[in-house]
Amino acid sequence: MRQRALADGTSAIALTLSMALAWAVVQLAAGLSALTLGALAGSGGAAGVGLALALVAGAVSAALVEPLSRRIGRVPGISLGFALCAGASVLLFVAASIRSTTLYLAGLVLLGAGLGTVGLLRGSLPDLVPSARRGTAVARLLLGAAAGSIVAPFLFAPLLSRRAADPSTLAAPWLLAAALMAVGAGVVWAVRQEALDAQWPDPLEADTRLVRSPGATAADGALDGVVLAEPFRLTAVPGLFASSDARAALVALVAAQVALVGLLVSIGPWLRQAGHDLGSISLAVAVLFTGMFSLAPLVGRSVDRIGRRRGLLVGLAAMAAGALALAIGPTLGTVLPALFGLGLGWCLASVAGSTLLADASRAHERSRALAAAGITALVAAAGAALVGALLVTGAGMLPLAILMSAATLAPAGLMVRPPAARRDSARPA
Repeated sequence: MRQRALADGTSAIALTLSMALAWAVVQLAAGLSALTLGALAGSGGAAGVGLALALVAGAVSAALVEPLSRRIGRVPGISLGFALCAGASVLLFVAASIRSTTLYLAGLVLLGAGLGTVGLLRGSLPDLVPSARRGTAVARLLLGAAAGSIVAPFLFAPLLSRRAADPSTLAAPWLLAAALMAVGAGVVWAVRQEALDAQWPDPLEADTRLVRSPGATAADGALDGVVLAEPFRLTAVPGLFASSDARAALVALVAAQVALVGLLVSIGPWLRQAGHDLGSISLAVAVLFTGMFSLAPLVGRSVDRIGRRRGLLVGLAAMAAGALALAIGPTLGTVLPALFGLGLGWCLASVAGSTLLADASRAHERSRALAAAGITALVAAAGAALVGALLVTGAGMLPLAILMSAATLAPAGLMVRPPAARRDSARPA
């Protein structure tokens, strides 16, 4: 037992470190790609197109790799995602160096596909802990993302110092990103794969589940009191969200991601229009990411204590407040606190929503439910990226802030459990 606990601890560290490496590159892409595409295409809306393509590619790759990972294991699937990110980073370096818009967009698509695959990390750590600690486990992954997001500027800034906003001079950081992704492809192999895949019965080997029956004998086909019983069948994707808890989690996760991406893609062009330099824009993105991840451990413990639905309500309300605060004006004195609040609200909604969905899912389908929710959120966020970039350049921040605030408040009704459901949940099983 002690040896297994040690192995699970090593796996948790490896997963957290892998998340840190992935989000270091996410931070780079969020801050650099918008500027590069704007310089290449001469249009602020190009940033929304690039991000939308990356998000759709991430959704498609996650949908394809998740069932593949059921056959080969999650660790090889995640490692493949890091390898794709490394190749994409090299392609982005070449595209920026030769000033090719088409090649740069192709690099973003490949990067999105890789990051979508790496997103399988999100459903991995919760499988290593009991339900009562699941919110803390999800928060631990976000802490890894926080570390990557905070360290990223220190890693990449020296490669950008005193460089003009010209595509060819913004290429160098992608070589370092490729090296980080190659490291991630190796680090993830430190995860104890059998612990993760134990929740995933192999459909190629048996269509049954093992259940313990202490009174069973060898005549019943039992071995050490374990018999084959209850047919194992994968639930269709819509069935994964049949319960009220699962539906509430799905809608909330999608709403949070839509508001986050819609505002994230607009921050750079909006601040640039207001006369802010690259340093101020980078600071704004860093503050947003700090709000998203820096308090993750505290958020995780809070969600475990106050409950998943209450956590979702508070998180979505905080996001709405942060979005509306951006409409006050483009001064850093108001923008930075608003972005921190937006990020913190997203953190709370993400942890609470992921934990609620994990609790509402059967063990062998938990990763499928989380992946399906992630894919849905990515596709919806792709649309938000296009709307955000076009709306902020054409009409300013006020209409976008109102729209994204409304998006986060829309699911509030689903967060309140009906009285009948509360009575049912209180009855002993």
